[in-house]
Amino acid sequence: MTIYKITYEHSSNGETQTEDALLECDHEPTSEELEHAVSWDTLRFHRQGLASWVIISVVPVM
Repeated sequence: MTIYKITYEHSSNGETQTEDALLECDHEPTSEELEHAVSWDTLRFHRQGLASWVIISVVPVM
């Protein structure tokens, strides 16, 4: 298994922030898997109803 660090930027109420999410995967993650991981991260740790987010980078860390 490889852990991927997904760096994404989100904006809400005129503020832009950069966050990281981790995804454990036994293959190179698909764009759908990356989007799901970021969506899950925003729901777990941030305000619901973010105006938008964009994935900046995906890097294997382990």
